[in-house]
Amino acid sequence: MILKIDEINKRAIPYKEYFGVMNLTKKQIEDRIRFSERMEDELLTFYYLFSMMKDLSVSNDKILENQLRQVYLDVLVSVGIEPDDYLTERANTFAIEFVAVTREHIGDILLDKDLTPAQKWYLSADRLMFNAENEANTALNYVEYKDAVKRFKYKTWHTENDERVRPTHVPLEGQTIPITETFVVGETLMRFAKDVEYAADSPEEIVNCRCSTTYHN
Repeated sequence: MILKIDEINKRAIPYKEYFGVMNLTKKQIEDRIRFSERMEDELLTFYYLFSMMKDLSVSNDKILENQLRQVYLDVLVSVGIEPDDYLTERANTFAIEFVAVTREHIGDILLDKDLTPAQKWYLSADRLMFNAENEANTALNYVEYKDAVKRFKYKTWHTENDERVRPTHVPLEGQTIPITETFVVGETLMRFAKDVEYAADSPEEIVNCRCSTTYHN
């Protein structure tokens, strides 16, 4: 999915702007910004490690994967989230894909001057922000859904209801369904906005999505 994210859109949106337009409470926005900023910092550390290993001619992606997996879990804990099986698997998948895509496009090139403009994207701050904000929504939307299932009977999908909403999301505006059912989003299913449980192969429905889900009785 990370590969698809990189291919679909190479322009990150500032955290306050991205989360600020969503149908979220002030706390939800603050939590997502905090997650994104911490994830961005940790991904920058990954870049340093990746570059160091290149300089030392060390090519052991398992080390990078393990480090990045732990980073993801540490970020969750830092914002008060105890990783369960879903989030642990998300951290594992993210780590494997992020390392694989970075390696595929950068390989073992040692000097930045030898990278093409397209390759430099894979070591850019913009890419870090792009992935950090996407993971913030994916993780926190899940946590909120998991909590809501215990307390509410229904859920409602909200779009930003403007010209930027993708065509497959337009019909979902205001749609309310029982909380245990799934929304039909294009050709995939989602329990909540940006859910990757069933939509892992449909990143076009997830990347830069500004939709949100609210819960009620």
